[in-house]
Amino acid sequence: MEEINMRSERPRQNWLLVTATIIGVLILVMLAFLIGKVMTGNQSSAASSAPRTSSSQSVSSSQSTSSSAATTTSSASQAPERGQKSGSETVGGPYSVSTEELNALSAFHVSGMMNMPGSITLDLNDQSGAGTADFRGPDYLSGSMNVTYYSIPTTSIRIFGAKNHSIRTVKVNSEIRFDDDNPSNELTTSGSMYAFKNRDGGISLAIPNYAGNVDDSERDVLQEVLQ
Repeated sequence: MEEINMRSERPRQNWLLVTATIIGVLILVMLAFLIGKVMTGNQSSAASSAPRTSSSQSVSSSQSTSSSAATTTSSASQAPERGQKSGSETVGGPYSVSTEELNALSAFHVSGMMNMPGSITLDLNDQSGAGTADFRGPDYLSGSMNVTYYSIPTTSIRIFGAKNHSIRTVKVNSEIRFDDDNPSNELTTSGSMYAFKNRDGGISLAIPNYAGNVDDSERDVLQEVLQ
């Protein structure tokens, strides 16, 4: 009887051993598959992230370069240039008057007008544009003022004509700004001066209308003075 039981037990043990072996093999295969999948995924992720980073940096660099170029172009086309030079002549637009031309003039004269300076003499550095404007007239409109010449984009201004005092519009590229910041000095707080070539072929200077005897609609109108 015992011998019969032992014989029946052996096939069962063999079956369990085979089953355990198969299960073990399946587990090993699944583990190997999972490990391989994880490693493949990591390599793919690393490979794909590198180009994206490079592309992002390239786009960022391109945008930075474009922004810098746009800023430079904008500054060059809009901002006034102090004493801008090319060779021996001051660079400017089609209506520009160079510092050399202004320095060659003895003076600009104001005639027949009350509460205005009698004459204005400019002395400007041909390289930097810095210099002085010498005013001669009533005490409160006399003195030597620090100024700077600027080449500016073409601008339209209105002036009272020097000969007939009628209002007309002229285009300018040459601005002369006062550097002195004294609120009590009417010469330096009334605005800039502008040089331009008049229709007679000479050079005119547009100065603030210090007399102030105008309507509100004409507050922007400057006074033309001739050499």
